[in-house]
Amino acid sequence: MTQIYSTDRERRLRLVLRVAQVAGWLLLVLVLMVLLFGGNLVATTIAAVSGTAIVATSFLALRRLPGRDRRARRLALAAGAVTLVVGLVYGTSPDTGILALGLIVVGVAILVLALLRDDPELTT
Repeated sequence: MTQIYSTDRERRLRLVLRVAQVAGWLLLVLVLMVLLFGGNLVATTIAAVSGTAIVATSFLALRRLPGRDRRARRLALAAGAVTLVVGLVYGTSPDTGILALGLIVVGVAILVLALLRDDPELTT
């Protein structure tokens, strides 16, 4: 398979995917706290599914990223899209403003890094 990312792009994309994964875990911890202290079951279920989707897609993208091939690119695009959509959905609520803004920024960063052309011959 042909490599489509340089090692530098892979390193940067790995960093942003890890940030997305941490944000997904943070969302799941917040869901757990809301469930422990009593809250809306429907809203917490949606938040749990959203957090799980972010963690799962970023985990799969991180596992495939060392190959630097088209499949890694597709998984990174999926992780960026999921993170961006979850951020936009939570951006409508005033209670989750900072988390939503962070998810939007991370989602856009993943999409930009995954979509921009790169020379795989670059090593730095």
